[in-house]
Amino acid sequence: ATASSPDGITWTESPSTTLTGSYNSIVYDAFKDALVAVGDSGAIAYSNNGVTWTAGPTPLGTTINIKAVATDGSGNLVAVGAADADGNVSLAYTQ
Repeated sequence: ATASSPDGITWTESPSTTLTGSYNSIVYDAFKDALVAVGDSGAIAYSNNGVTWTAGPTPLGTTINIKAVATDGSGNLVAVGAADADGNVSLAYTQ
């Protein structure tokens, strides 16, 4: 489920969405005027209003749990996945 708030105090559950899974991190990219959320099983979603969300591509595949996403404020995003059994960490970015 997703929820939105105009003030960070009062929250309203958003209407039913087709998104599934667990999301671990969210960032607002002012350049793209969009929220981007990342999560387990390679989940990426974006929203222009925080209420309606759209599933995005899975550049790290569906076996990677994406733990964080960050932006430089110029439209560039970077997402980092959890380390695998060998200690390798996955990284994806946009330009």
